[in-house]
Amino acid sequence: MTDLLDPIRAFQRKLYHEYAADLELPDTFKYLYGNPIRPVVPIDTATGAVMIIGRHPETFYAHIGDERDVPVADVPQPYPNELYFDGYRPRSHSSGAQLEEALLLPLDLQRRQCWLTHLVHVFLLTRDQIDAYRRLGTIWPEYETRSRFEVLARQSLDWLTREVTLAKPRLILTLGADVAGILQGVSSQAAREELLDGTPRRLRIANQEYPVIHLAELGMVMPAERPARWPSPRDNAAVRAALFYLGRHWRILDEPGNPNQKTFDTALVVGYTGSVSRRERRRAMRFVGTAVR
Repeated sequence: MTDLLDPIRAFQRKLYHEYAADLELPDTFKYLYGNPIRPVVPIDTATGAVMIIGRHPETFYAHIGDERDVPVADVPQPYPNELYFDGYRPRSHSSGAQLEEALLLPLDLQRRQCWLTHLVHVFLLTRDQIDAYRRLGTIWPEYETRSRFEVLARQSLDWLTREVTLAKPRLILTLGADVAGILQGVSSQAAREELLDGTPRRLRIANQEYPVIHLAELGMVMPAERPARWPSPRDNAAVRAALFYLGRHWRILDEPGNPNQKTFDTALVVGYTGSVSRRERRRAMRFVGTAVR
């Protein structure tokens, strides 16, 4: 009865319990100590808002003997932002912090206003990580999965369709060229990279079109210094411009005599030309933050 009243909770449970079998992942798809690699279920699930889709989740790493960065457990949610001790030193999950600084803060959004998810819902082990497992005496899993991302992503499209249907997003942001290419049916790597220009596009899912912007991947590991591939301010400006444009279709802007219409028109100018005063820019950004709440 609860699931009937809460379709999001029903989806979360179904994803957690059925995803691995649906992708035909073997029973030996486990971490070093035998705990299964399970789907990282979306926890921030705001509907009618902004949906952010990344490549695949990260993991908890441990320092074991002479081996560093050994995957040992699932993270609790997409884009975590927490400190933990890996057996040698404190470290952090970077994706949550990067998401905050590169996207959410410039858009005046909070996590609770977004639907955060991944195209592939399980952590994918690399060849080097499998080799570390072997040196530590573990015989599972039999093979690495990182190189199978493309296959697993295509197998996951039905799950994404269910998610998008539940989320009903006003805007979809994807992170990374591979995610963009798979969703847009583009196979060439060069053509996939060209999608990452911040241009608003349309994405058809289950006979419904959604506005989408494809951006660069945030990165999976937090280095000591700011990474060179950190998304540029130009990317964020493109996202703001698209949000301003999409705001035209949001309920708050459809109300007769809406006093915010002038601010919205100013926001369009801010997003596409940057040719307004700093004061008008701040006012427009505050308005967009209000519109998505």
